[in-house]
Amino acid sequence: MEEHEKIDPKTFNYLRMLGPRSNRQNAAVFLIVLLDLVGVLPLLGVPFSPALFWAGIIPATVMNLWGLLYIIAPYKFEKSYFLFIGVLGLVTTYVYFLVIQKFLYLHIGVESSFYFIFGLFLLLALLVSMGILNHTYFFGGSYYDPEKKSIGTFNTSPYVTASGVGYIIAQFIMSSFVTDSFQMVVLIAVMALLSVVTAFFATFLHRYFFIIENEQALKNTYHDFGLPKKLRNFQSSGGGDPMFFKKKKKEERYEYSLSVFVDEDYNEEEIDALYAPILDTDKISIATVITLPQLFSPRRKELEEAFPEHTIETPSLVVCKFGVEKLKEETKKMEKAHKYGFFKEIPYDEYLIVEDRVTHDYLNNGLLYTKDPDEVIRFMEYKDADASGPRFTVSFESK
Repeated sequence: MEEHEKIDPKTFNYLRMLGPRSNRQNAAVFLIVLLDLVGVLPLLGVPFSPALFWAGIIPATVMNLWGLLYIIAPYKFEKSYFLFIGVLGLVTTYVYFLVIQKFLYLHIGVESSFYFIFGLFLLLALLVSMGILNHTYFFGGSYYDPEKKSIGTFNTSPYVTASGVGYIIAQFIMSSFVTDSFQMVVLIAVMALLSVVTAFFATFLHRYFFIIENEQALKNTYHDFGLPKKLRNFQSSGGGDPMFFKKKKKEERYEYSLSVFVDEDYNEEEIDALYAPILDTDKISIATVITLPQLFSPRRKELEEAFPEHTIETPSLVVCKFGVEKLKEETKKMEKAHKYGFFKEIPYDEYLIVEDRVTHDYLNNGLLYTKDPDEVIRFMEYKDADASGPRFTVSFESK
């Protein structure tokens, strides 16, 4: 897996992309189920209120038209997906507020404007509190679990619980004061509960602007991020950086990968000194940093068999060639094996496994083993025209 250059773990997890297919699925479910069925449909029911209907249908229609972009062309519009989800969270929470007002004023028969004003205050307080809590979560590191090293997970803070439960209880109490109908009280409480969920999705606005500010770091991690589907080397959730995945001319068949083997105690500066000058040549398409003790046994054996003249140690560098078409073919085979559908996303790790197997085939396509970055640069200049040819091994004594 590629080194997430200059991204600390909590930031990487905050920036993590789910992929265009997941974006399509989430946009469709959010729009059809949460906004249209749960939000807009009650506004159409009797007793009908033209004022509430038009207040909700106009922003809902805009969101449905906007959402078509992420259903029809999720690859092309991957970059703006978080902006869309953030705005959709705001609009859906607002529509739920209108539904609650309809329950209060048309079904229950409330006449005082106090409940509308107080409900609007609760709505704004919920959105503001979710924004503050999202900010606190991120800078407090709660989106990253250092023990489990899980992605996109966090422990629910008592403050989040208090914020969500407080909104629900406030709506519950307010409705119980004006009606004896248990059914209406439950419906309002359910809408309040769903409002907490959609209000949290509104925090994706912060994530969108954070992604814009850190777009280069994001592209260093996700090689195909933001590219149209036909320009991607495999179906993934990544972005493109010429330093890591430089597009070659169509007539060129091969590209090169670089494996950087280091010890666990190597810091970012030491690792950067090993491969940064090599990547600056734009001759390497895939760069992978591997902690040698973590290289599982079969791959370690392949590496030793590929370069039997050497004892594999750290720090060291290995150059391999790989076929671009071969990578595409293996990716398609993996996708067919999964039999994915419109609402079923192939895990991103599956693409990384295929990519690693094809681009870092040490035994069959290893070209160079060395401990000197300058030797890789000289070698790539020699191999610039063609990836075929004999394997080279270069030996340097450790200082």
